[in-house]
Amino acid sequence: LWLGIVCGSLTKLVLLVWIVLSINWENEVRTCNLRSIIEFSFSQQYNT
Repeated sequence: LWLGIVCGSLTKLVLLVWIVLSINWENEVRTCNLRSIIEFSFSQQYNT
């Protein structure tokens, strides 16, 4: 039982680290900033 819990936890840890390291964080920040700018411009345009 404990071996399964430990193996499952290690597997989740390895997958999470792999996902975090494979993400292009600079691209994610640019995308988020672009969405914020677009959302702000639409809210200003249609705010009466």
